[in-house]
Amino acid sequence: MATTASVFKSYDELQADRDRAAYAAACEAGIAEILRDREFAVIVPSIASKREIISFCQRYTGLPGAVPSLFIMREAKKHNYAAFQATFEGVMKPISEQRQEIIFEIVVLLASGGNMSEADIANEKARLSNGWTLEALRRRLEQIKTAQRLAGIARKHGVDGVKTERGEMRGDNVPQVAALLPERYTATELKRLARADYPAFKKLVRDFQEQVTLRLQGR
Repeated sequence: MATTASVFKSYDELQADRDRAAYAAACEAGIAEILRDREFAVIVPSIASKREIISFCQRYTGLPGAVPSLFIMREAKKHNYAAFQATFEGVMKPISEQRQEIIFEIVVLLASGGNMSEADIANEKARLSNGWTLEALRRRLEQIKTAQRLAGIARKHGVDGVKTERGEMRGDNVPQVAALLPERYTATELKRLARADYPAFKKLVRDFQEQVTLRLQGR
């Protein structure tokens, strides 16, 4: 009877296996966070798209072992929009499908608002389906969401509540003095932290946002 020879692994090899597994799990969690976000829901989940997400985030940070996150993906897209379009063109939903999804969401919101008749909603759907661009549809969707949110606040808290909400939307209540990323977090230290202690690195990204990106870029 044949027996299977056992494979001996050193401590370093076992640790490397654990590191690879932890990195893969962190990447999966980061990718899931990205694909759940409305901005990136147009990317079709697949092995190919996941590889592109990892590569896009790593190219932006300059870190071969960088774990993708929603913050990094947003920053990378904001500063490299043309590259984003070229990179993900082959793994995105067709524009026509994206338009139909947004129109459907708008129709559902209008129907749930209770302020429009079925005929009015049908007319609005026909109007939106007639040549509206994807960006125009997105703006219309946000307008409806904002209007419904303010209407709900008005019912609960009156005019003062609406004024407060509009002030927050404009950023009136945001503190003028933002916390600064400590100088000890140099680009080298941030890269080391991203490799050695990713949860700590992610907390810095969450707390200091674009300051981390600028420091990584040597600015």
